[in-house]
Amino acid sequence: MKGQTLIELLLAIGLTAIILPAILTGLVASRSGKAQQNQRLEAVALLKEAQEAVRNVREKDWNTFAVNGTFYPEIAVDNSWKLTLCSPCPTINGFTRQVVISDVYRDPTSGVIVLTPGTLDPSTKKVVTTVLWSSPTASSVTSTTYIARLDNITYTETLGLAIPPADFDLGTTTGITVTKTLDGEFVLSSGTQGSDWCKPKDPTEL
Repeated sequence: MKGQTLIELLLAIGLTAIILPAILTGLVASRSGKAQQNQRLEAVALLKEAQEAVRNVREKDWNTFAVNGTFYPEIAVDNSWKLTLCSPCPTINGFTRQVVISDVYRDPTSGVIVLTPGTLDPSTKKVVTTVLWSSPTASSVTSTTYIARLDNITYTETLGLAIPPADFDLGTTTGITVTKTLDGEFVLSSGTQGSDWCKPKDPTEL
């Protein structure tokens, strides 16, 4: 009986040595996995909020939005969203959000978005939104979207720093003179005098 008891004890110790580490590993993995899952759920919520902030900035002013770089969303003084240049992006509650805005190129024939070389699309921007965290395990969630301007205006009005800009040189003009004033205004006229567009004349009287 004494020998049998000793054998049973050795078997119990051996089985415990084999099973216990596996059980402990499973418990630890389950606990850390739950924490990581909670982090991922919060990161996805922050990602969606950042995407909404990007759309709000686009709707307010395309020219303010359509600047290449790495930004993070934050609330402005007027309680609206704004994108601030990262230097670097701040970490809040263990999460770091960044929004990378870059140019979009299209195939000149089909209009499909392509990598360079291609034709620059001034009315579309590529936006890569990422949320990163380091605890309990370093990870991240990322989303890539293409944002287009709502009014689809290709050209931006400027103060006429070019003399004259290329837009006024296109095509063939007959009897039209392009003149730039001191304040940057461009005057289209049939001579040295500017035309009064509010009082058009009969072509037979010219």
